Amino acid sequence: MPNELNATTAATLVLVCKRPSLGHGKQRLAAQIGEPQALWVAEQLLGCALEDLRAWPGPTVIAPDMAEHLDWARALTPEALCLPQASGRALERSGSLAACRRPLPPGVHRQRRTGPAG
Repeated sequence: MPNELNATTAATLVLVCKRPSLGHGKQRLAAQIGEPQALWVAEQLLGCALEDLRAWPGPTVIAPDMAEHLDWARALTPEALCLPQASGRALERSGSLAACRRPLPPGVHRQRRTGPAG
């Protein structure tokens, strides 16, 4: 049930993810077991992570690795804030999402997304 959340009192869960597809992600695993099997693993892991994200009692963020996958990510969890990851190494990408975890001043609230951007 989407609603206004006060980020000063609730921890934010950020899901950093890739859209599962053949040849995108899990490449070391694919080298061992094959691309179709690695894709299946990626889909299952994403499903588990999404289950946790949907059950989280506080604010949530989904951050796909590519801006072109924002609509896909919004469709998966319309109640979550959707932000693209920055390009670069893992530490740089996670640093770009730090703003969604910072507390806001008292009385200022973040609005969770309730649907696709228009």
